[in-house]
Amino acid sequence: MNEELLALTPLDGRYARETAPLREFFSEFAYIRGRARLEIAYLIALSKDAGLIRPFSQDELDFLNKLSADFSLEDAEQIKD
Repeated sequence: MNEELLALTPLDGRYARETAPLREFFSEFAYIRGRARLEIAYLIALSKDAGLIRPFSQDELDFLNKLSADFSLEDAEQIKD
């Protein structure tokens, strides 16, 4: 597991127990996950609402929604690399 993606500050070592609940919202992983989810939602909106790209099939929409919902630490590591 890439701990750098879960760190909030350099103080995480000393105060890891106190800052652990914040990792879900303020870590680099949370930032990358939020950006990825936003970009997926934007892509769907371009297809569905704006009509700027072809409409996605239901299978494609299911794939994109699953990708967004199941975003993992490994996904964030790939993006960071």
